[in-house]
Amino acid sequence: MGVNIFVSSGDAGSNPSVGGHTANGPLQAEYAASDTAVVAVGGTSLRLAPADGAVAHEEGWAGSGGGDSVFFDRPAWQTGKGVPLGAKGPFLA
Repeated sequence: MGVNIFVSSGDAGSNPSVGGHTANGPLQAEYAASDTAVVAVGGTSLRLAPADGAVAHEEGWAGSGGGDSVFFDRPAWQTGKGVPLGAKGPFLA
C-alpha cells in the first residue's frame, strides 16, 4: 500500500491483437493497462527548455493504447464529459 503501479498502455492503439503487437484485434484496452488497480500510461514525446529544464512541449503518441476493457467494469469514479455511458470501459490511458 501506498505504492502506485504504472503500466504501459501498449503500442497497438485501441485494437490490439492477442499478442499486443499489431492493431488488428477487437476494440479493447490491453491488459494489464485496463486493470483497475494500476495507472495506464501512454507514450509521449517531451521537449524541455534548455535554460531551466521546464517542459517546453509534450505530445501524446498516436499509437498509444486505449479503448474498452473486456475484463473489468468501468470504475464508478470514471465519469464526466467525453466518457460514454455504460458499465464497460473505456479505460482512458
